[in-house]
Amino acid sequence: MLRLNSFYSAASLAAIILLFVPTFTFAQHLDLMGSYDSLSSPSNVYVEGSYAYVTDYAHGMSIVNISNRHLPLFVGAYNTPYYEYDISIQNGLAYIGSGLSEPYLGAFYIVNVANPTAPSLLGSLTSFNWELTRVEAIGNYAYIETYGGSYIINIQNPAAPVIAGPFNPPGYVLDFRYDSLLYAACGAAGLSIYDITDPVNPQQVGNSGAAVLSAAVSLNDSLPGYAFVADFNIGLVIINVSNPSEPFLVGEVELPSRIWDIEESKSYAYAATDSGLVIIDITNLESPQIVASATEARGAKSIDYKDGFIYVACQQSMKIFRFAPVTCNYVPGDINGSGNASGLDLTYAVRYFKGGVPPPIRCDMCPQHIPFYAAGDVNGSCFFNGMDIMYFIRCSREGLEFRYCPSCPPDSI
Repeated sequence: MLRLNSFYSAASLAAIILLFVPTFTFAQHLDLMGSYDSLSSPSNVYVEGSYAYVTDYAHGMSIVNISNRHLPLFVGAYNTPYYEYDISIQNGLAYIGSGLSEPYLGAFYIVNVANPTAPSLLGSLTSFNWELTRVEAIGNYAYIETYGGSYIINIQNPAAPVIAGPFNPPGYVLDFRYDSLLYAACGAAGLSIYDITDPVNPQQVGNSGAAVLSAAVSLNDSLPGYAFVADFNIGLVIINVSNPSEPFLVGEVELPSRIWDIEESKSYAYAATDSGLVIIDITNLESPQIVASATEARGAKSIDYKDGFIYVACQQSMKIFRFAPVTCNYVPGDINGSGNASGLDLTYAVRYFKGGVPPPIRCDMCPQHIPFYAAGDVNGSCFFNGMDIMYFIRCSREGLEFRYCPSCPPDSI
């Protein structure tokens, strides 16, 4: 831990740092971090590690480095002869569904993306008579949807995928999601739930009924037993699936425009809609409430949520947002609670470590430990200690950005 001999040396250091440290002030709870704009008509976004994989009707699959979310960078692409509709990533492989409407053709591609700068084709199936619109890779099998029917593909040998059999959901599948059971959003036929213990012989165990016009489905690890469904007619619909054979409606919220995709994490759901990104508080499952929205993401078709960031495929771009609930209301580096970060916060931090008054802002919602003085964690370690003081100084000298604990994102930066 960094030690200073006296309050006066700490104050002198703070005075010096004050000359260099930029001031950070409060922003909205929902912030647009960055945008990748070299797309034509993106259909799906899938985030894995430091990369976003975006399928585009016209530009194939684009791979974007998102290490710096303020400046997402194109690193590679794979273009098929057809339009790209959907993508699933598993173990360094991309499974792509594509097709053409005139003439009606569909194809399934397996692309090696272990080196994102040079993706390469491993195998394909190009004999479908209709566009291949949905793909979900699960272990050695992929579940796909075409306008002409649903299929199960054996992908154990990526160089030679083969059709393992038909899949017979009650309606056209608009989305798949897997979590011990396979959930299929089947449009007017509702949400169907399948046991795939035998992968090539799925057994339907439940269905929500036609009351739910399901376009997409998502599952929340923090709320097991519930499915969050994008409903074309209503908006967000929450279904209790704790007994898969008897799913039932719990709550719903009407959205301002048609919804296409849904993701959620902990107490919030993130919706891709025609009017943009919409954020919904799902703390009360029976009465979810809209709490924020972003029209910068108009025409949103797909959404993915990873590590505190929201990735939206919309119009000609992929946009990256960060949303921070008020329960984690702080500015990184604002250790003394003044509303901005400056050299005075270093003085306050040194006082605290020498036995002084604790920082006034703490985040009890963060899972690392309670209390957690999140504003002081500027190096992203999810701890507040002397290493953060040293990183604070580095930021001032080298122009680095403060890093925050990914499990407790800030309200502003």
